[in-house]
Amino acid sequence: MTSDLVYLAKTDTTVGFLSSNAKKLNSIKKRAENKPLITACSTLMQIKSISRVQKRYKKLIRNSKKTTFILPRKTISFRLVANDKWHSRFVEKFGCLYTTSANESGHSYDEKFAFEHSDIIVNNPNGLNEDKASKMLILQKRKLKKI
Repeated sequence: MTSDLVYLAKTDTTVGFLSSNAKKLNSIKKRAENKPLITACSTLMQIKSISRVQKRYKKLIRNSKKTTFILPRKTISFRLVANDKWHSRFVEKFGCLYTTSANESGHSYDEKFAFEHSDIIVNNPNGLNEDKASKMLILQKRKLKKI
């Protein structure tokens, strides 16, 4: 498996593109090349390898389900997918992957668009269907801020 490819998979929340190549994902979605993406990781150790996590937030992150965390400077966001069996197993093979919804920026999910722009389609027993979006929290120094 090559992480530079674009995978279409059912994520913990929706149908998404996953890759280690952020520029490629932004290009597919037709959005600014420097726009940050969510990083999906299967363990807290992987998250700690890309950014420092305050001690007081570690338990919250570990126990979270379908939650995206944004760090104060808003340049790094991540989601721990350990609680989702299928998605976690997939991400685990690569370490961490950039993830984004499988649609053109500003548009809703279109299966044709998603299939045309992915290199590999990853099937799981739940199929490729959209669920409710993840919660988003900004991890500020002194408090959490819900978006």
